[in-house]
Amino acid sequence: MNPILSVILPTIRTEKIIHLYESIQSSYSGDWEILIVSPYDLPDNMNGKHNVRYFNDWGSPMRCQQIGLVNAKGDFITRAVDDSVYVTGMLDKAFLKLGDPKTAVILKHTETNASVDRTHKDFQRMEDPDFYNLTYHNQTLKPYVPAHYKIMNFGIVPRALMVEIGGWDCQFETPALGELDLSIRLQFYGVNLVLSDDITVKCDWIPGTDGDHAPMHYGFDADNLVYSRIYSEPECEDRVQIDINNWQQAPSRWERRFGE
Repeated sequence: MNPILSVILPTIRTEKIIHLYESIQSSYSGDWEILIVSPYDLPDNMNGKHNVRYFNDWGSPMRCQQIGLVNAKGDFITRAVDDSVYVTGMLDKAFLKLGDPKTAVILKHTETNASVDRTHKDFQRMEDPDFYNLTYHNQTLKPYVPAHYKIMNFGIVPRALMVEIGGWDCQFETPALGELDLSIRLQFYGVNLVLSDDITVKCDWIPGTDGDHAPMHYGFDADNLVYSRIYSEPECEDRVQIDINNWQQAPSRWERRFGE
C-alpha cells in the first residue's frame, strides 16, 4: 500500500537527517515515506528504515527535489530541509486543513536558532500570517504576479496536482525562488492555498555567505533574475504546466557548491 505523505529531502548535511526523521514521526501519525536525494551516502543511523528511499545526485536543490517528486508514491507531497525539525502533532493538524483536490496547505515555519541576532536586517517574524502574503515581500511583486497571491515556502500539496503542473521548475537552483514560482503557478491553476494555524516547521537560519550558505546566497541572486524575467511578461500565465522531467535539463552537478 502506498504511503499518504511523501517527504522530499535534498540534503548535503546527512548527519542531521535522523533529527528530521524523528521529528516527522512525532508530527505525523499517518503512513509516510522520506525520499532523500544527496551526493553523499546515508549515515548508518538511517539505514534499514522501511520508509526511507535514497537517490544519489549532485545537482542543485531544485533538481534534487524534482527527482524526489517523480519517484514519490504518496498521495500528498511536502518538501523538507536538512536543518529543520517538525513540531510534534502539527503535520497531523495541518492535514485537517486539506479540503477539495485543489487545496494545498501552507505550513507556517520559522528560521531561527539560539544564536540568531533578531535585530539583523534580514530577520523575519514568520508567526505573522501577513508574512505569507506576497505584499509582505516587495521583491516578489512583478508586473504579472497578482498582488493578492500567497507564498508557500513549505506546504502539503496533493501529488496529483504536482504531477499535473509538472512540479518544480529546475531552471531555478534554490528553494526560495523555486517555491515562490510553484506557489504562483498553483494559484494560476486555481489552487486554494490555506495557511496552517500554527508553526509546523522550525528551521535554522544562516544569513548571507556565512557557514555553508554561500552557494544558496549566490544561487538566489541568479534565480531572482530568472524570476524577474518570467513574471515581467504576460506569457507567464501560459507557463503554469511544465514538463515534469525538466530536471533532466538542469546540470547534473551544481558547480556553485561542488565545483566542476
